[in-house]
Amino acid sequence: MFNHELNLTDEQLSEVTRLASLLTPPSEIACLLGVSEDIFKSSVRRHDHPLRIAYLKGYSSTMQKLRKNQIDVAEAGSPMAVATCRQFCTEISYDLDDI
Repeated sequence: MFNHELNLTDEQLSEVTRLASLLTPPSEIACLLGVSEDIFKSSVRRHDHPLRIAYLKGYSSTMQKLRKNQIDVAEAGSPMAVATCRQFCTEISYDLDDI
């Protein structure tokens, strides 16, 4: 683990949110920002770090859209979309177990 603190500007955090909304992996975002991949990932894992919040805002906004689309398609009768929605439910259950 690193003892280095990653302090990003508001502009950089906004860029992280934008890139995460495009489902860009953390390692690629670190590269694009010119920061250490290890420190970036360590910061994203910290629940209280502004970088994690910025990353999850972007990632979550896109995932919400994708889940909504899958629900709409499932409601229209797609068996594959129903299976995907069940997987979403399983992921939520695991997430709740971590609380």
